[in-house]
Amino acid sequence: MKILFKSAVTLSFIAIICIAIALLLNAMKELFIESWFVFNKSILVGVLSGLVLTCIIALIHFMQYQRENAKERAIQLSEFQKEAAAFQTIVAECSAPDGSIAIPNQRQQEMGSALSRLNELSIRILRGEQISPLKNATVKRLKRLVSPISMTEAAFYTALLPFAECCHAAEQAHHMLPYLTDKTETEKNRSELVQNLLEMQRSLAPDGAFVTALLQYQHDVRRFLGIKEPRIIDTAPHAS
Repeated sequence: MKILFKSAVTLSFIAIICIAIALLLNAMKELFIESWFVFNKSILVGVLSGLVLTCIIALIHFMQYQRENAKERAIQLSEFQKEAAAFQTIVAECSAPDGSIAIPNQRQQEMGSALSRLNELSIRILRGEQISPLKNATVKRLKRLVSPISMTEAAFYTALLPFAECCHAAEQAHHMLPYLTDKTETEKNRSELVQNLLEMQRSLAPDGAFVTALLQYQHDVRRFLGIKEPRIIDTAPHAS
């Protein structure tokens, strides 16, 4: 939004200066004070042209800004999917048949790296510039007036926030685990780690609300950028 506001303010300031100069020159030619506030055709055309030009340039800057955000967001979502898949692989290999998670010592560093990358990506997405200039609360309040991508983006952010909180808590617990000496604190920390890992695993289920929101948001971002989705060709034999 900085580009949009900067261009709009700059052009508006230039337009105001031009209008003031035109009014001053027009007033200097007349003897009556009333003429200071009389718009002739040239001044009116100049004012309207300046306003239209300001709106057009601001709109162009805003559309370019949206596309830049969409391109960056598409890259972030692809990276997030890759890191989430790697995390799921590690968790699956460390999971017991009863659903519990026990991380062996040789996998501790790998798990820590996976959690760190996922946490970093989650923070970058949450703190990054959104494609829609509207806040999530505004989108939810004006559902019928906002664009589809604004709705999808708000739904994705709502679903991402709990996952990001669990990921951050899991990374902190895993980071503190080697430094704890008290057995009670160690067990408590390990229990919190496992609980957050299980919650993250449930969130990344293929039929879960978070993954559904992620895939829908990714689809809308690609469509916004004009990227065609790959066609699925049915190669299964059909009975004649």
